[in-house]
Amino acid sequence: MKTFAIFLTICLICLSSATMRADGLSGLGTSVSGSITFNGYGSTNYFDKNNNVQDYVPNFGYSNSAGGTTFNIAPTVSFGFQSSADLDTALFTGSTLTVSDTCIPFQKAGGCINDPFQMTFTDSAFTGFSPVSNTLGMTYTFSGDTVTLNFPSGVDGTAVLDYTSSVPEPASLTLMATGILGAAGAIRRRFRN
Repeated sequence: MKTFAIFLTICLICLSSATMRADGLSGLGTSVSGSITFNGYGSTNYFDKNNNVQDYVPNFGYSNSAGGTTFNIAPTVSFGFQSSADLDTALFTGSTLTVSDTCIPFQKAGGCINDPFQMTFTDSAFTGFSPVSNTLGMTYTFSGDTVTLNFPSGVDGTAVLDYTSSVPEPASLTLMATGILGAAGAIRRRFRN
């Protein structure tokens, strides 16, 4: 009886810690890869310092500042690109992706000019995206474990997307715990009889 009580206590502690982790922080601990490419400039990933584009990756303040394009989301991951024309960023938190395009005006008539571009992010835990706000005119597609964000040229603003991942939500964990307790009780009764 004591062994069963100890086992049950350990199970409940594990489930309660998983429930706290999943509540509103569904992406924490997952690994996301990111790229930014510009129309007319091939498939070069301008988030990656190793592609001889180090002049476009800010030296500090972003996860990719030190190099690399794959990071664990804990508690935030950010990607940055900066040229003389604009600053493009993507920030992941536990369940939100916020992207921005900030135009840096040229010293000539006509203001900001920047090419259309795409940001692509891959995480095997992604299960869906839904828009919250979008002042960029950005469109997106989600397929498998990859979301592709398409940005028009010459637009300043921010877009926010909520995303879901395959980390169980608290209600699913509660249902699973109830099932485990019921199965344990049924097994215990069989052995008593």
